[in-house]
This record gives sequence, structure tokens and C-alpha cells, in this order.
Amino acid sequence: MTLALHVAGAREPLVTLPEPVRTVADEVHQVLFDLARSRRFVCAVRETDGAPASGVAVALFLPGEARVGATSSSRDRSPRKVVRTDRAGIAVFDGVESGSWLLGLLPLESTSGDAPSPAASPFAAYTIEVEMPESDGDIPVEFMLHRGLYIAGRVVAPGNDKLVLLVQATGGHFHASAMNQEVVDGKFRLGPLLPGRYTVTTYVFGRKGEASYAPSIPVQVEAGTADVELVLRPGGEVTLRAIDARTHEAVEAEFSYYLIGSDGGPGRTVGARGNFEAKSLEPGVYCALARASDGRVGLVERFLVNTSAPSEVSIAVAAGGTLAVRAAGDRGRRSVYVMRGEGVVDFLQLEDGLEARSILPPGHYRIGSVAWTYGGFAKTLSERFDTVREVQIRVGDVTILELEP
Repeated sequence: MTLALHVAGAREPLVTLPEPVRTVADEVHQVLFDLARSRRFVCAVRETDGAPASGVAVALFLPGEARVGATSSSRDRSPRKVVRTDRAGIAVFDGVESGSWLLGLLPLESTSGDAPSPAASPFAAYTIEVEMPESDGDIPVEFMLHRGLYIAGRVVAPGNDKLVLLVQATGGHFHASAMNQEVVDGKFRLGPLLPGRYTVTTYVFGRKGEASYAPSIPVQVEAGTADVELVLRPGGEVTLRAIDARTHEAVEAEFSYYLIGSDGGPGRTVGARGNFEAKSLEPGVYCALARASDGRVGLVERFLVNTSAPSEVSIAVAAGGTLAVRAAGDRGRRSVYVMRGEGVVDFLQLEDGLEARSILPPGHYRIGSVAWTYGGFAKTLSERFDTVREVQIRVGDVTILELEP
């Protein structure tokens, strides 16, 4: 290890080295330690007027441990290291291995150590991806603190029902949400946010015996807008049941359902049950999959959900085949969409170098994959995929699909 020490005011360095020495200035003193064979992220955190931001927690994550973009209120899991900025607004991570990393600002309420000042204004905490090269040296990283940018408004619902609401604003990979007690008498306030344009909508968690409301029509507004109005619409209801294809007897199963033409993945239940009642659905054409614990599986490719009356759909389950998706040598994770006809019937998260499986009814499927991210997708489903492959599933067989790195 080679050590060089410079002291402010000295004409010459105490130790003279042939290699140049990097400096990091502090308002109080100017001392530099240049460690040979060192890779460092040097993070500068500034206010929007350029002033240094001290005492801000900066976290270092491996990919998959945090999310690019994120939200101002998220509490990301187990960072590898957390460093607070000094008086010059600098946080240094040294001895970093080469490869991809995530660096992010932690929200004030989730930082450790000394509590933030009561006068401290919340800021939009976000995370970025940074590459550490094989060569030694410093990689500069800059963060800007954006304070006071919110989106506020109210949710308008017919009648006087006391609803459980989720209001969400999404702008690229950054999003913010408010739920339950954070939505008082329909009024919400989302943020603090990064500058930019956001899509805002609200979802209703329908409960048995309550009126069914579909999500509001999304509206697009700039961060800082204070008069957003989200109007709920009548929603649809459906009951999904699984039956044995031969005896027509009831079967306990897990269910997934998908609104054909939407940009997300399918909704799904957790755990097997005799039937599944879904409320507050967007009216439209859906597909649904039922999968019993013994491997029997069934699919209804199209059924209508409207607001005039609840729908009931029986899904006949029988023996199926297995799809095994692999991505050997792939860096990171992949999101895998299993599509049949116009619908998405299953959604898999493929871990790096591992395998994900899905039991499916026999037939022809398209498999779309995309590099995985926590953040919201800006693209439509048809534009999203890095690759689309076709497979044939046969009863009792395992169909292996190898994805390119």
C-alpha cells in the first residue's frame, strides 16, 4: 500500500511520490489519502442552488438489493454500506469491487445515527446505477436534492362509501404513493418528487358487500401540481372457480387473471382456494389461469367483465406440461411474460443463472423477456421485450427455453 499525505499550507508534501495524488477538499481541513490499487465512488450531494448538503445518508447496494428510481418513502433493503456526507457534501465509498452497483439517497426518516433536524425539509430519495471499471481510481457521482415538489388533489367517488384507496404517481422509474390513512376524505399528497411529468391514478381495494369501483382514468401532470382530480368509475366483479375437467367436481387452486390489452402483468392469488372473488376491476375482456397443487392446470382465454352484473367463470383443470426458462451466464435478473393468444397467463422473475418453471395447459405460447427492474415501465407491453420466443407445451413434458445473456 502506498500512502501520500498533504497538509494544507505546506509547501511540499511530507512524502513525495512519482504518481499524481487526487484531493478531496473539506471546509475545515485539506487532507488527502491516496490509496494505491483503490477503487472509490466519490459522491457529491448538492442542493438545487449548488450548496453542499451535509449529513445526508448515501447507500451502496448490489443490483437486486434496491431499485433504480425508487420512491421518496421506500426503505430499501440491507445496503452494503451507508456513508453520510461531510460538510462539503461528500460521501466516499472505497475499496469497491469492479462491476455494476447501485447508489442511492436514503429518505430522512430511514437514516440511521443522529436524527435529522426538525427543520430539515424532506427530499426525493432516489437510486442510480453506477459502473465501477476494472482500472483503479475515483468515479465521481453527483446527486441533487429536490425538496418541496409534490402532487396533491382528491379522489371523487359516487356515493358516500368509505373506501380503501391507493393513489400512485409514476414518472419513469420514480414513483410515489399514498394509501389508507394517508388519503383523508379522498385528499392526497404525493412526494417529495423528482422534477418531471407523472401519470397519476387511484385504485380501490374492494371488500365484500361494498360497491365496486374501477381504477380512475390516469391523468398526466407535472410535479408540483396541486389540484389533481381523480374520478372513480363503476367497476366489474368476477368469481373464478376451478373444476376437474373430467368429473366437474370443485378443485382448490391458485388463480391468475389478466385484462387483455393492458400493459402490466397478471393479478394472482396467494395460496390455493375453492374460488376467487375479484372486485373493482376495469371492465373489459380478461383471461384466467387456475393451477391446482397437484399440477393440474386450466385456462380460459377470453371472458367479459362488465359493470351490469358480476361474472362467474369455471376453469376446467387437467394434466399439463412444464415450461423451464433458463438464462445461464446472464447478469442480473429478467422478467418473463408467458403469453397465449392476446393474454398474459403467467409472469416469472428469473434469477441470475437459475431456472424458473411454470406449469401450463398444452398448446402454443409466446415468451417475452426483459431485463428486470423495480421501476415502472414507460413502454407498452408490445414494445417492452428484449426478446420474444415461441414454445410448444405438451402434456407430461418439460420444455426448456434458454434465453440469451
